Amino acid sequence: INSQKAYRTGDKGFFLDGLLFYSGRIDNQIKLNGYRIELEDIENNMMRVDGISKVAVLPKFEDGKVKYLTAYCMYTKEILSKLKAIAEIKEELKKYIPSYMIPKKIIFIEKIPTNNNGKIDRKKLMELGDN
Repeated sequence: INSQKAYRTGDKGFFLDGLLFYSGRIDNQIKLNGYRIELEDIENNMMRVDGISKVAVLPKFEDGKVKYLTAYCMYTKEILSKLKAIAEIKEELKKYIPSYMIPKKIIFIEKIPTNNNGKIDRKKLMELGDN
């Protein structure tokens, strides 16, 4: 009897020539600066910030590693200065999450794209870029 123990880690991978290769995650957990972070945790806490009505957080990859996080926000408050609004959001976020989880970039958009199931369409957001 050939048996082996397996665990549902949330990691994605494949076998090739008897070797196991890691190729990402099947959930929205990422690793940034040594920390494992659930993107939904950041999103849920950003929803606590006054003025944010909907948000999606995406990782920015460079050379296969997460370099930083970008938050796409639907914001209901009037924005007189984007820099000031972003600074206020980041300051309020410090009450809810550690600094390493605060997105480096915050982008205000009118509507967050959704797929047919009503879930956030992360692929469409990635196509928008973070510039």
